[in-house]
Amino acid sequence: MPSKSQAQPEQPADVPLNSLEAELESLSKIGEAANLNDLVLGLSPAVAAASLYVSNANSLSILYENAVATQQQQTQLAQSALKAGIAQLHKVTESSSVAAAAAENPDQDLLDLLKALKTAVQ
Repeated sequence: MPSKSQAQPEQPADVPLNSLEAELESLSKIGEAANLNDLVLGLSPAVAAASLYVSNANSLSILYENAVATQQQQTQLAQSALKAGIAQLHKVTESSSVAAAAAENPDQDLLDLLKALKTAVQ
């Protein structure tokens, strides 16, 4: 029986006692890494789809922003065109009313010309 001086020193609990336990521990770490790789590979389609959805949502938001801006510009153009058209109509009606007030009989000029010819011939 070995004496106390020849006894092996005690090892900490986390140090493997033999090579089999060391090998099992290394295999367990490899298994954890494999599980992590499987997790990454399993999540990659979901992450790719999420990225696609985010980029589509961003593109659609820009599309709607541009559509609203274009509609606002078209509304301003339509209002300006309407205002210009009303101003033209107002100008035409003013000039026609002035012309109508100046000549009560639209054939007055022709009558004046005929009278002048009649007096010149006589």
